[in-house]
Amino acid sequence: IIEGVLFIALITAGLFLRIVNIDSAGESASYYDVAKVTENGAILEVTHGATFFYVYLLRILFTVVGNKWIAGIWLQLVLQFVAAILLYEAARKFAGAVAGLTLLGSVMLLPTEVMRGITYTPHMCYLCIYAIGLLGVSTFLERQTHEKRKCCKDVMLLLFCGAWIGMVCYLDVTGLTLLIPVLFALHAKKAQDTGLEVVWSVFVVLFLTVLFFTGFLCVDAYICDKNVLNILYAWFEMF
Repeated sequence: IIEGVLFIALITAGLFLRIVNIDSAGESASYYDVAKVTENGAILEVTHGATFFYVYLLRILFTVVGNKWIAGIWLQLVLQFVAAILLYEAARKFAGAVAGLTLLGSVMLLPTEVMRGITYTPHMCYLCIYAIGLLGVSTFLERQTHEKRKCCKDVMLLLFCGAWIGMVCYLDVTGLTLLIPVLFALHAKKAQDTGLEVVWSVFVVLFLTVLFFTGFLCVDAYICDKNVLNILYAWFEMF
């Protein structure tokens, strides 16, 4: 009950702080001008994957509601709150309620995070995508250590973790940090089953991550009509 009350209080306080400071809303770059609907309808090519997703998400929003600048700010708020709740749940699975509430509180209350929530920036879009991956990894680690194996569910979870981490790594190099807790499964105390099964599960996730990362590079190369090695070189050069 205490955890639930604190969760609601932090979410409410975070929303209040952002509404109070909404007059200070701005943008870290000219994302509004790039994403707004124009006569030619074209969007400039963006190399950074997370920024590319963010600009197209803004374009979809402006297509639906019109080129309203404040609509992009509310999109930022929604993305940040969704990311915060997902990060809370992931941290809770990793280290308990105190860790989850501490992380949630930092996102809701820190002045820098309050301003990020009312500023045009691809950071929140990427954070939301990253948080989904972190929640998937925390669920994977939880199932490896505490729960009984169910073949179908575990296969789907392994496939999801590998595919999502591969996409997050393609979008931004910080996605590689999602592989760190995956490796923790090798050292976590097991409630049952053999260590060999855990090693096999970790290997499958790593293999799928590389496979899907390569797949996203190939799709990017096909869309841009470029060589896959050129796309990979651009990725390394950027990060």
